[in-house]
Amino acid sequence: MKKTNIPAQQINLIGREKDARALRALLVRDETSLLTITGLGGIGKTSLATQVAGSLQKEFPDGIYFINLVPLTNSENISTEIAHTLHIQSESKTSVLESLETALLKKKILLILDNFEHIMDGASQVNELLQALPQLKIIITSREALLLRAEQVYPLAPLTTDHAIKLFAQRARSVNPNFSLSKEESKAVAELCERLDGLPLAVELAALRTRLFTPQTLLDRLKPDLEPASRMLDLFSTRRRDLPERQQSLRKMIAWSYGLLEKNEQHTLRWASVFPTSFTTQTLAKLMSIPEAQAIEFLISLADKNLLKSSLENSDDTRFSMLESIREFAWDEIRAKDELAEIKKAYLGFYKAWAQEAEEGLRGAEQVNWLIQFDLEYPNLTLALEIGFTAPVNSELWIKGCHILAHIEQYWIIRSYFNEMIQYSNRALAQIEENDFSDKDFLTAKANIYSLVGTCSWVRSNVEAALEKHQQSLALYKELGIEKKVAFALNNIAVNLESTGKAAQAIKSFQQSLALFEQQNDLWGQTQVSFNMSNHYMLVSQEEEKALFFAKQAFECAEKINAPFFLAASSYSMAEIFFKKGAEQEAEKNIQRAVKFSREYQFAQLLGWSLEALIRHEISKGNISLASKYVREGLSLTHGLQQTVIFIRYFQLSARLMYATEKYAKAAQLIGAMDALKEALDNTYNIPDWPGYDDAILSIRARLGKKAYDEKRAIGEKQTQAEIIAFILDKCLPKDNQKTESNPTLGLLTAREKNVLLLLAEGKSNAQIADALTVVVKTAEKHVGNVLSKLQVQNRTEAAAWAIEHGVVKPDIEK
Repeated sequence: MKKTNIPAQQINLIGREKDARALRALLVRDETSLLTITGLGGIGKTSLATQVAGSLQKEFPDGIYFINLVPLTNSENISTEIAHTLHIQSESKTSVLESLETALLKKKILLILDNFEHIMDGASQVNELLQALPQLKIIITSREALLLRAEQVYPLAPLTTDHAIKLFAQRARSVNPNFSLSKEESKAVAELCERLDGLPLAVELAALRTRLFTPQTLLDRLKPDLEPASRMLDLFSTRRRDLPERQQSLRKMIAWSYGLLEKNEQHTLRWASVFPTSFTTQTLAKLMSIPEAQAIEFLISLADKNLLKSSLENSDDTRFSMLESIREFAWDEIRAKDELAEIKKAYLGFYKAWAQEAEEGLRGAEQVNWLIQFDLEYPNLTLALEIGFTAPVNSELWIKGCHILAHIEQYWIIRSYFNEMIQYSNRALAQIEENDFSDKDFLTAKANIYSLVGTCSWVRSNVEAALEKHQQSLALYKELGIEKKVAFALNNIAVNLESTGKAAQAIKSFQQSLALFEQQNDLWGQTQVSFNMSNHYMLVSQEEEKALFFAKQAFECAEKINAPFFLAASSYSMAEIFFKKGAEQEAEKNIQRAVKFSREYQFAQLLGWSLEALIRHEISKGNISLASKYVREGLSLTHGLQQTVIFIRYFQLSARLMYATEKYAKAAQLIGAMDALKEALDNTYNIPDWPGYDDAILSIRARLGKKAYDEKRAIGEKQTQAEIIAFILDKCLPKDNQKTESNPTLGLLTAREKNVLLLLAEGKSNAQIADALTVVVKTAEKHVGNVLSKLQVQNRTEAAAWAIEHGVVKPDIEK
């Protein structure tokens, strides 16, 4: 009997050193008799198994044997195939299994049973062999585990990006000895490897294409679209004779696994592929209109077969996802079975209902939980928007897309995701203005879009445009008889009116809105209007007692519905009022509460304003160092919010700090920048000067001399917001203790993740990051998630703040 039939390794495995060590350690343990390496086809199970086995020949003096099970069509032939490979003959009256037991008794042998997944009912034969032969050890390679008590399962993960790049280069040189990775090509190869999910076979097949295409050309051919359509499956194939036929293309490899599934599992995989990122069992069950217990059964089976990945990360519920190549294959199957229209309809219907429920959830006691759910489902919601807005205007899908858009507004505002809100609102507005339908569904969508666009204009301090759109939305809501939306529009209009100097009209509109919300018993609406009225009486009419009354009313309503956002917002308002009244103790208690809630729940915009108030308080107490620290945090945090007013306030605070620390030239420059921004503001926002401002100007001018003062002030007037922010962070405030070059946290990021961090610091959405990096949105989302995890921050706004604070990027808020 030949001692082994394992072929010599012709290629060194890359990125599997840790796996190989772990497998060797498991195999030499006495208690390990059955070791099953699981993973998707093409992940390298066979190569790793043979390499590990080949290194253990001393431990198995009686032989190591590789048995290819792919040709078998019947599990009953497993024993026969093993006997044939080991050249063991059977007596006519003896079963093959008995002959194996007799021949191998007391022998230290290692068997590799390769590709077990299509004959899983043969697990009982494996179990019988192991029970009869205590010294026998078996390695199984399979898409799924055998579920035997003696089994030690080892799931094999895809390669990391760095290892996948090395594999790509190695295989590319095998067909092109002159292949080398330039800086630009390295970026393209990195993206290719990420698009291929680090699957070794896929990476190898892509590398073999470098005989005809550069890495960048290959990447361009994988440019994403709304519906994945064999962008990689047909592109990457080979006719290598030493590869099994099923592994000569990605399509064949996935088709092999897909063909082994039951019909209901195939159906589940197809429908699960619609989610661009992850989903729960409950979500899929509702999408497919099946009981959740049934969905759980199918999903667990698909995960066991390594066609789905499961994770509890960032969620109490298990969330499932799939590799991009499998998703593309599933979409092709969807088209082949003509299921696309049905799936799109179900998907939009589900997320319309989900978004409506989530919007209500954000306005009640479960706000925090719904924020978490919104964060997890947001990529799926954006796909729903894409499906909706690429459908014909006023079609069922388009109308549902508009509903989803309106339901997301509150989430965007709470999370300060203004870029996305503006992008989608403007896109919908363009479609509305190009069409003119008169049915109720279209007019409702039109009213909602006008309302959203009005809010976006207000965010950008374009108050006249905001007022126009909100008034148009009000007219439509009244025509349609949507009372709740009428109250909502009246509140928006009031905010716009007070910003254009029409205080009396603003109060009337506020009162009408509040009365309607009270009639509807809508505590969220009452909270919102009370908060806005408090701001009006404090900032516009300067009636402190009325301002305090409505701030307390907002806080009480927020307590009833347990809404952290308005608990923080009304605390901020009360703090401002108490500061103005000179009630320092009450003011500090409220502003600290506002900061605490805003930090805890990641209310970026609100935290920026709360810190601004806290900075003024610290400056008044002479705590210059602490105030400087808060300026750095707040200015970095509010980057990308596109609100000129808050930047004016932070420029003003920075000028005060420079004056307080006798840095008069810098103070003059910041005063120039602040005044230039005030002049450019196209509304009547009243931004008061700091106490003693006039005396400070006289003092600075006297210290510098009129000529030097005017020169420095002129420099500030001409600088962009981005330049001023960089000037404050780099030249005015105390330096951060950690320098960028030696920052260990930054060192955790890959080159691609650093690029993503730069784009986050520019306020880019996931879709914009994907476009900038020429990747699919799913890949961009994965990079963003990695960045947030490594920086140990909660959201993209905090990541942007971290980048600016640590000097990774010079801030640029020019849009």
